Amino acid sequence: MLKIDFSKLIQKDYLLEPKLPASIEPILYLMIFFSVCIALATLVTISYRPHNYLYKNFKNRISKMFWACGLIGFVLLFFRWQTLSFLNLRIWLVALIAFFILWLAYNLLFYFVLLPKQLKVYQRQVEFQSFLPKNNAKN
Repeated sequence: MLKIDFSKLIQKDYLLEPKLPASIEPILYLMIFFSVCIALATLVTISYRPHNYLYKNFKNRISKMFWACGLIGFVLLFFRWQTLSFLNLRIWLVALIAFFILWLAYNLLFYFVLLPKQLKVYQRQVEFQSFLPKNNAKN
């Protein structure tokens, strides 16, 4: 079982340490997390094809979020494995995961607060368009 000491995440020396950890277990958990992100991005991309452009935009947002987190995470793990001097610091992984959490919170806020308002406006537009005359002119 992975034991995370969150007090280390505020220590400068721990975040800027370029060496790999003694055990491979933390790297394995990160690989699983980033693999799940890529799998979810693929699932979201190919599964649901909405007809409403608002849902389509939201689906694209979620897909981009998971693709970005998964691919950038694997690139950072590769840099860490290659022990590149600046790009393998733990601070990049912590920043990526913090950015992912903030991005996820923003998307959830968008889904539960902003999207319903936009859907109401869209429904009113569709209803208004239904009362407009159709263009039946033949060319």
